[in-house]
Amino acid sequence: MSVSSARTTVEDQLKHLKALVSSLPSSVPSATEDGRIATVFNNIPESEDPDDQWPVFNRRMDALFGEDLRENGRLLNVKRGPFGMDMVVQYAANAVRAGNLLWEPTKIKLDRLLTEVRYLSEHTNPKTKLTLTIPALKRRTSAVEEEDEDTDLDYAPPKRPRPEPKSPTDVFNSQGEEETEHTNLGERLQVKHPPGVVAHKAKTTAKGKGVTKTNMKKAVGKDSATVKRKTGSGD
Repeated sequence: MSVSSARTTVEDQLKHLKALVSSLPSSVPSATEDGRIATVFNNIPESEDPDDQWPVFNRRMDALFGEDLRENGRLLNVKRGPFGMDMVVQYAANAVRAGNLLWEPTKIKLDRLLTEVRYLSEHTNPKTKLTLTIPALKRRTSAVEEEDEDTDLDYAPPKRPRPEPKSPTDVFNSQGEEETEHTNLGERLQVKHPPGVVAHKAKTTAKGKGVTKTNMKKAVGKDSATVKRKTGSGD
């Protein structure tokens, strides 16, 4: 690239840099009168000698915006205000206008600075952050509300536990006979199987068993008498 072409590129870089610096967001810190940029400019003063203008420009840019002066990938000394990037852009414009710089190295240094300022302008603007954050919060809120509505639709109150029937209580009347006090369930069972019927069946069964045993004894007795008579007649 020719000298005139390189110089034209540097001049265009300065125009873009000046426009971006004027629109840096308030989230970028402001430089102070005794800050790093003002201190470097005071320690490395400008020279009227044309041969010294490039060395001064080179030392100032490297001391403030060298590739090794980064933290988390970002240049450390990019600040807003008259003691910050406004001072840097004004000095660079005067040096380019004087025409005593080495244009190719100057282009590299300004390109690094231009990239950093452009990044800060696009990624640290509070309005941009707010636009990106609010929709995410709304979507999250809607999801929570939908979840609450689904939970309410599925809700069912607990059923009351079924009461257990009470056990019957045994009591005795005035004559010493046992009586049973039934619950509602016991009374329903009494209707189906009255105690008199159950007792009658039990006596009938027992009576039947008794008759059977008596008949068996009588049959054995008869057989014994028959044997005796037969024996006697034989004698």
